[in-house]
Amino acid sequence: MKTPIEKAQGHWVLAGMGKRVLRPGGKELTLRLMEGLQIGPADEVIEFALA
Repeated sequence: MKTPIEKAQGHWVLAGMGKRVLRPGGKELTLRLMEGLQIGPADEVIEFALA
């Protein structure tokens, strides 16, 4: 059974549309950037993406 698009995780939807690079710069850069942000439990995070 396939997950409805409304309930699917974003990266699976993007991959289904042909997107192959989900982390520009690779995993190491992604982790380094996240560490530098110093996000804490009180913070709210919103992700923006360009198509």
